[in-house]
Amino acid sequence: MSRADVDAGAGRPPTTGLYVPGDRPDRFAKAVATGADLVILDLEDAVAPAAKSAARAAVVAWLAASAADAATGTSAAAATSPAVAAGGRADAPQREPDGAVGGVGAPRREPDAAAGRAGAPQRQTDVAAGAVDATAGVDRGGGDEDGVPDVARPRVLQVRVNGGDEGDLAALAAVAAQAGAAAFEVRLPKVESTAQLDRVAELLPGMAVTALIESALGVERAAEIAAHPVVTRLALGESDLAGELGTRSPDALRYARIRLLFAARAAGLPAPMLAAYPAIADLDGLRVDTEGGRELGWWGRVAIHPSQLPVIAAVFAPRDEELRWAREVIAAVGDGGVGTLANGEMVDAAMLPRARAILERAARTPGPPPAHDTADPSGRDA
Repeated sequence: MSRADVDAGAGRPPTTGLYVPGDRPDRFAKAVATGADLVILDLEDAVAPAAKSAARAAVVAWLAASAADAATGTSAAAATSPAVAAGGRADAPQREPDGAVGGVGAPRREPDAAAGRAGAPQRQTDVAAGAVDATAGVDRGGGDEDGVPDVARPRVLQVRVNGGDEGDLAALAAVAAQAGAAAFEVRLPKVESTAQLDRVAELLPGMAVTALIESALGVERAAEIAAHPVVTRLALGESDLAGELGTRSPDALRYARIRLLFAARAAGLPAPMLAAYPAIADLDGLRVDTEGGRELGWWGRVAIHPSQLPVIAAVFAPRDEELRWAREVIAAVGDGGVGTLANGEMVDAAMLPRARAILERAARTPGPPPAHDTADPSGRDA
């Protein structure tokens, strides 16, 4: 099945995403309960070296429990690795995560994206239905005993692995072999070559991959990376890139964002999601930067704290002026030809794809996530 086939019925692209450290299994269900479209279980930057093996065990156990519960219609609200529950750190430091966005849900292209290519991994819109036997010893809990009610799983569930760590990939392969390759997606950091993607395809056949580009070389090879058949999303790691470049100049980051946007759309992928905004308390700054990304053509943003989610959702909510423009364009040139809008703007059939995309996205976009308290699924309170 091609990416175009998958995306045809996939619905709206993710707008809000949230990171949660892999060594904080007590936060997994809380992250899901925020209502974020995308939840990323992080084995990389959010986890200290000494806690990485425990984090991997916790994430694998929770994924297995979640897939098993999907088969019975229940919820893995409190799935926890006993080893991590006993020994996991409550104060795991968290570096600024990457951006972008891809799983419980299929990758979504915006309606006017270029056609996808055949040979891409087949995706589903829900967790695989097959039962999983890898949940022995896992305390899954249930109901709202941990203070988190049973909730629907996120539309997209990802695991950010450690770059070059085949142990992470092998552990996820064991879960995917039982749950199905559509049960989650892999977020692969520091991608600079298609060889890295080939290796993921070997170990996790059929798995959808978000290629996280974090270096100048990765940016220069973005089109090649986006064209790889396992890649269903691109993402930009702005902190690592800024560190390599030696600058956080808005011009430098804007250049990288533009390169990734062109690479993604040329490959038939959705517009990337913006990187996490590190200043948790600066919601005004978050809004301004997110609006800039939206105007540039990016869609959605990942967060490191639930308080950021309503701001992100509000920025990407349908705007009255856009909806009005789209309706006028379709009314004026819906059958082709040239027309003139009420404000005197001349429009033609070339504007129709954008107008239709605006209206389709608006029809699929719900209200912003509910407000939450300051408890941070990432393990850090604001």
